[in-house]
Amino acid sequence: MASGAMISTLVALGTMPIISRIFDKDDFGVYAVFVSVTSLVGMFATAFYPTAFVIPKFKVDFLKLLKASIFGMLITTTVVCIAILLFKETFVRSFNLGNIQTYIWLLPIGIIFSESFKIIQNWNVRNAKFNKNASSNVSMKLSERVMNILTGTLYAPSPGSLIYSYLVSLSVGISFLYQKRMFTEFKAALRIPLKQVFQVCREYIKYPFFVMPANLINKFTSDLPLYFLALYFSTSITGGFSFALTLLNVPLKIIGTSIASVFYQKAAEIYIDNPSSLSDFTIKLHLKMLIIGSIVFGVIFAFGEVLFSFVFGNEWALAGKFASLLSIYYIYRVISSPLSKVFSITRNEQYTLWINIILAVARTISIYFGVLTEDPLTAVLYFSVGNLIGYFITNLLVFYILKANLVKIVLTDIAIILCSFAFFYYLNLWFIKI
Repeated sequence: MASGAMISTLVALGTMPIISRIFDKDDFGVYAVFVSVTSLVGMFATAFYPTAFVIPKFKVDFLKLLKASIFGMLITTTVVCIAILLFKETFVRSFNLGNIQTYIWLLPIGIIFSESFKIIQNWNVRNAKFNKNASSNVSMKLSERVMNILTGTLYAPSPGSLIYSYLVSLSVGISFLYQKRMFTEFKAALRIPLKQVFQVCREYIKYPFFVMPANLINKFTSDLPLYFLALYFSTSITGGFSFALTLLNVPLKIIGTSIASVFYQKAAEIYIDNPSSLSDFTIKLHLKMLIIGSIVFGVIFAFGEVLFSFVFGNEWALAGKFASLLSIYYIYRVISSPLSKVFSITRNEQYTLWINIILAVARTISIYFGVLTEDPLTAVLYFSVGNLIGYFITNLLVFYILKANLVKIVLTDIAIILCSFAFFYYLNLWFIKI
């Protein structure tokens, strides 16, 4: 799993200098808004039942959740098609999304592909097929980058090239996730009566009532800068911000997301066999990720602008400044990716909603007052601080549930982060002097 994430990272980093010279910030801005809207709408589709695939002890309950997820995806996609047909102009005008109007009919395809990918990915997590997920991530990233370069050089670079590449990469990723046994299980799931499906849905009612709203709130408010920067400034600035997020999401995936599924599966086993040992297991992982994250994001904090200008060209210097500001909270975003699984493992899914409401409030207030300063850098700084507060509280709540020593954890976190960031900051000042 880790090797797959590493290869994906190398592919992403190795090709970004090429892609950044083919597409401009406006192209990335439109692409980012399209992907954001697709992800937001797609979250309604499965009610987040796929994330519960690893929980059921009996296979039949898993198959019921599988059927519920597939039906939900198909129903939601149909509703989206009807909504676009009837309200396309109103939607585009209300949210100032004129730039994606050309591609809005691709939203249903994006929903089908992205949610199918998540369903099969979580299916593999239940079966501990982490290598399949890893190879899928590599093939998906590689195919997307190849398509980016080919369509951008053979045809005129446009947001459409990035969007079509994204959709093709999802289809490639799905093909690598698939296993022959899945078709047999899929047929078995379809034979289960709907009455039984509704029964298991009620058993896992916390997912549509707590987990799904929490993730919707989290996704929408985490993408607020994309909408605010496009509305108050320009798609060019939005593209710079999106480009910064793209690069920051590389360490997020390799350190956080890739570990999350493995942690989820292992921690669930530990909680069933010996619940008291889950706390020590989580604390050890937290410390390892904190040290790695402090080094990675400490470098970005100190050298973001220089690195982006050198590697991607001077026109991306603003994206480097955004990355430096965002790195302040990305440490805790990376750590919270696996650690937040504790809420589901301990059947405290309601905390997921509460913590995301806190995050939403912090993000909304910070970005709102940020854009009032009429400076995009200040707006992003405010947004970063708001996120830092929210994710810090998230991690504290995880350890509160596990009955860990909160004071010791807080002091350790502060010491490691301050030392790392201070070291790289003064290292940067030293380089400037010489």
